[in-house]
Amino acid sequence: MIFIHQNGGFTKVWVSLKTVFFPCIIAIMFWFWNRISQLSRPAALLEYMLMCLGGALTFLNVPLEYLSLFVDCPWMTLVGDIRQGLFYAALLSFWLIFAGEHLMDDTERNRIQVYWRHLSAVLTGCLCLFIFDMCERGVQLKNPFYSIWATEIGTNLALAFIIIAGICAGLYFCFLSFMVYKVFLNISSKRKSLPAMASSRRLKYEGIIYRFKVLMLATLLCAAVTVIAFIMGQVSEGQRYEEGRHIEYSSAFLAGVYGMWNIYTFALICLYAPSHKKWPKEVGLASIHGALLARGKIYVIIIYLFPIPIIIIIRAALEKKLNLADLCRNRQNCRLFLLLPKNLRLIEGRDLAFLYRLVKVYLSKFCFMFKSH
Repeated sequence: MIFIHQNGGFTKVWVSLKTVFFPCIIAIMFWFWNRISQLSRPAALLEYMLMCLGGALTFLNVPLEYLSLFVDCPWMTLVGDIRQGLFYAALLSFWLIFAGEHLMDDTERNRIQVYWRHLSAVLTGCLCLFIFDMCERGVQLKNPFYSIWATEIGTNLALAFIIIAGICAGLYFCFLSFMVYKVFLNISSKRKSLPAMASSRRLKYEGIIYRFKVLMLATLLCAAVTVIAFIMGQVSEGQRYEEGRHIEYSSAFLAGVYGMWNIYTFALICLYAPSHKKWPKEVGLASIHGALLARGKIYVIIIYLFPIPIIIIIRAALEKKLNLADLCRNRQNCRLFLLLPKNLRLIEGRDLAFLYRLVKVYLSKFCFMFKSH
């Protein structure tokens, strides 16, 4: 029989996050494509991949949970797994193309056929996940008491599949890290030509390079957390067959990863949207991406918003008992680490005071950074 171990507090927070993120991602996608449609050139591969990623995230953000208030939805777990799998396929494919398009090794890409080896491996893995999911979730639509773990052969096959999936996720992260490392090497080689430029032009390009490196590190961090969340999800599927093993990770970790995906996607769409002030005439890397990362104010906002879900995940890892339901109930004990540029502060709050102080500190930092730019 299928049981969903999810309390009311977490359900409210989870559905609220989906309700907020769903229209935001749709709005930013319409805005992004409107900018693309006004260009005289065709859309670049990276811009198509951003739309694909935004579409997959929008499909994941649809708050289908509201339907369960009116009708019986026995298919909810299967649809949820399918949405999660589609988003994984889009996200993993996007990261490979995103890193490949920024290698700057004088190789003409901008065509999806160049990445057929990378994408075929990702799509094959996601297809295997879908088949494995249908073997259990699909059958449970007809027989709710069915479980692939009920037989010894099914248990061994499921365990082997979970182990292989975890190994493939780790290998993917290693390969992505290698590609990001190659990007950094190429950037360092290009940076040698900066001393020959004028002072103002050199400072401008140094700022762009610095921001781009931070964006690539944020991509790598997001990939690491995503791979960890995927492996933990697969391992938790296998813990049911062993009575002596129990894996616990709080709901704050799940909500933190989910929020990180939305903030990361929102940030990329904002940063890589064509400027309304000067339309690039070429499809080269410098014309499409380089000048766009010079948007100082948007960059500052994204960089200061991105650590919020990461901090929540860290807190969830440090305190296994901390989850979003407890954060809503135990208001006198709600604490949140706020990572600032030069120090690490511990903000304590009661009721909604911690949210007020969090917003106040961030707004003050935004105003300071706007003045500096």
